[in-house]
Amino acid sequence: MTYKLPIAVTGLAIALGTLGQIPVEASTLNFDRMIVFGDSLSDTKNFYNLTGLLTGEPFPSRPFYSNRRFSNGKVWVEDLAKDLGLKNKVTNYAIGGSTSGSENLGLPGFPAGLKQQIDLYQLSTIGRSADPDDLYILWSGSNDLFGGMEELQSGSITPESLIQNTLNNVSNSLTVLANKRANNVLVPNLADLGGTPLGQNSAPQMLSFLTQSYNARLAGKLEELSQRFPETNFISFDVNSLFNEVATAPERFGLTNTTEACTNTNLYVPNFSPDMLDPSKLTICDRPNKYLFWDSVHPTKAAHRIIADAAWDVLKSELGYLEAASEKGQLELLSASTVQLPTTASAISQASLTVSEPNAASSLMTFGVLGGLAIWRFRNRLQQ
Repeated sequence: MTYKLPIAVTGLAIALGTLGQIPVEASTLNFDRMIVFGDSLSDTKNFYNLTGLLTGEPFPSRPFYSNRRFSNGKVWVEDLAKDLGLKNKVTNYAIGGSTSGSENLGLPGFPAGLKQQIDLYQLSTIGRSADPDDLYILWSGSNDLFGGMEELQSGSITPESLIQNTLNNVSNSLTVLANKRANNVLVPNLADLGGTPLGQNSAPQMLSFLTQSYNARLAGKLEELSQRFPETNFISFDVNSLFNEVATAPERFGLTNTTEACTNTNLYVPNFSPDMLDPSKLTICDRPNKYLFWDSVHPTKAAHRIIADAAWDVLKSELGYLEAASEKGQLELLSASTVQLPTTASAISQASLTVSEPNAASSLMTFGVLGGLAIWRFRNRLQQ
């Protein structure tokens, strides 16, 4: 069976880190794996790998960010995976800078958006449905709204079209997952972008309006998709209300500052390049774990922990069969089982990928990059 994929998609695939052999161990309660799509809020090193490949200078990097994340530590999907006993069972497609379409704010002109992430997922699962015991997470939209501000100010786009385009893109990606028969899809909405340090210093009212409008439509879209695909459980995660609660009573969450950035780093400037960051001018607050924001938009690792805790509560509430353990991450184990690699065998041919039917013994995917890039091949690779 032959499938032709855009060259940009195959090129993007190189950067999605490494997925080593999945360990054979007792299966965790309820979920076998976590599959993640999104932007820098969920990225655990994909943008770092991609920029390293394309420019030779991987980013984000120290001293501005920690461990290849857009924060000062682990991001929420890592915390949640550990809580669910899935620490080594995560396939993360999220790429920093991704919009809900094909654009990437950090890589102008290079298609590395949510659409390409979904395309790669489809490539890795050709010939089979989604594992019903996997948890899917899709969080996207912030970069569309931030990135659309310049066009809004110039009048080349309207708030209505910006919001609707973003919603359509997210809906299309969710539809793909539903058509693949994904059982459980966690869909966070957007925190108030006008309340971020960047938003407060730019166009807080407009960004808050865009956020509120998008979230309302997303809620309606999830209801619509739930009716259209009754076998898929679209789980709404209200991050917006969570952040509002944190801002109202930060002491309840162990924070003291919810309005300022811990550092003076801002990636959302015209024609941004890592070269613009001067380590000698970097300032870092004294107590990062007391701050909600690490930079102008990204949460601290403490804030990511708060998001993960809330996500856990949502899953526990929405999925009646999720049982709380005495300590998070110490979930009751069921019978021992082997988790099989999602695999395909493929061959590179001109500007297309020829992919044979998958089998459990073959590699995860083999992909090619033609044109300006040389042919690249990965086996058993995709970010963990």
